[in-house]
Amino acid sequence: MIQNSNAVKVPNRIKPLIAGILIQMCCGTAYIWGVFQAYLIITSSTPNALFNWSPTYGTLAYALLLSVLTVGSVVGGKFQQSGKIQPKTIVFIGGLVMGCGFYAC
Repeated sequence: MIQNSNAVKVPNRIKPLIAGILIQMCCGTAYIWGVFQAYLIITSSTPNALFNWSPTYGTLAYALLLSVLTVGSVVGGKFQQSGKIQPKTIVFIGGLVMGCGFYAC
């Protein structure tokens, strides 16, 4: 029986996959809009909204949220692909930025 000494070790791809799914489930960034919407937009069910925005402005805010989320994901992915920054660091920075944004709201 011949053993190949040049065997390449295949990385475990299940751990990053599970970590990515858990991070997305914990963040729920796009779904948190339902919590903020009641305080922003005036509707028949929320006549005492804090900011008294029309539905048009509320839709614009949601579109900006999704746009920034998309751009941030692409930028974070490019940093990770470059190999200069570890995925843990990128996840930490992303969580910090998102937490600061939620705190600012």
